Amino acid sequence: MLVTGFPAFPTAPVNPTERLIELLGERDLTIDAEVRAAVVPCAYGEAPAALEALGREHHPDIVLAFGLSRRAKSFTLERIARNLCTSDLPDTSGECRRGAPIVADSPGELRSTLPLVAIHKALRAKDIAADFSDDAGGYLCNFVFYLIVGHHIPSLKPAAAGFIHVPAFGTDTESPSQRFSQEILWRGACACLNASIESWRIKHIL
Repeated sequence: MLVTGFPAFPTAPVNPTERLIELLGERDLTIDAEVRAAVVPCAYGEAPAALEALGREHHPDIVLAFGLSRRAKSFTLERIARNLCTSDLPDTSGECRRGAPIVADSPGELRSTLPLVAIHKALRAKDIAADFSDDAGGYLCNFVFYLIVGHHIPSLKPAAAGFIHVPAFGTDTESPSQRFSQEILWRGACACLNASIESWRIKHIL
């Protein structure tokens, strides 16, 4: 499994998903699978090459990408990636791609291939707020989501791939009296990883 996050970007000086990648390198995972984690550049011109390098190095069966959404109040399980950049926000290199397709002559929409229902159930079982979404935004999150789920990175053709948004640290979540924190991020991410791996095993091993 390959897990990705993003660094800080304009308007977001702290990105919880960058911290998640650090935690995956610091803590022991109670997961019976090989997990690799990396921060992908928050730049249109750099992200594809970074993903290509990760694909060549790890050849993952599953890719689970995480990103920050200031609108999110829960682990937000994205169902649809759209082939269009719609954000006015420049990336970390200063580039803005508003109005540009991500991949020319490709479908307008692609669906996540992660076991989203199982992930949702696993999060709720741990009393962690979780919701589904059909709008992954128009910035780098949707950009990377579309590339990985559509197998548009030559070296990266996972059996399951998708994107999950998380709130900013300190956000009031949908769970009563619970603010989004590093520990909620960690517990929730582990639930997402475990559910994804279990679903993959059922389909490909059992």
